[in-house]
Amino acid sequence: MGATVENSETGAREVMQPWIQTRRGRAVSLLHPKAEDIDGAELACLLSRLNRFGGHTVPAYTVAEHSLRVSGVVSKEGGSPLMALVALLHDAHEGYLGCDISSPLKSLLGKEFKEVTDVWDAAIAERFGFRPELFHDPVVKRADRILLATERRDLLEPCDVEWEMELPEPLVDKIVPQDADWEVADAFLKHLRELLDLHYLK
Repeated sequence: MGATVENSETGAREVMQPWIQTRRGRAVSLLHPKAEDIDGAELACLLSRLNRFGGHTVPAYTVAEHSLRVSGVVSKEGGSPLMALVALLHDAHEGYLGCDISSPLKSLLGKEFKEVTDVWDAAIAERFGFRPELFHDPVVKRADRILLATERRDLLEPCDVEWEMELPEPLVDKIVPQDADWEVADAFLKHLRELLDLHYLK
């Protein structure tokens, strides 16, 4: 059954429960999102207002900026426009779900939460023309971990407990976050459109 149905008596649009209202005023099913529910400009706005690490960075730093930087690492290391696009959108589901969930919390939430993120990843991938399995490609995962190492160095206070994970070497350049969310949103949307053009011209 799809996420939306047409009421035969009233003609009104109905959405499968539970649903959220998006920034565009569209009702979208949380468990059955569709490709047509995903909007690039809306996504840029949502991610530019969403704090990475649950807001625990010293300077404000958004998921949109993190995603831009991950995409940049993929491109710098010779990745295709398609893989740079996948990297840009690897956390896109967080925009519609409204939170940057930390890895420890994800493990506590279990498979039910993963099932929710998986259906959103599938809708996002379909909307932008690639297979959702690419979100798990080693190229994207490596770039994401390089950014995590760099963000830990530049944006987080030193932790009083050692992280139980091995990370690659951070980037040489220090991260200096952009100040205004609208600037990050504009940069994200511009990069999204550029990568889509490059990908579909191939």
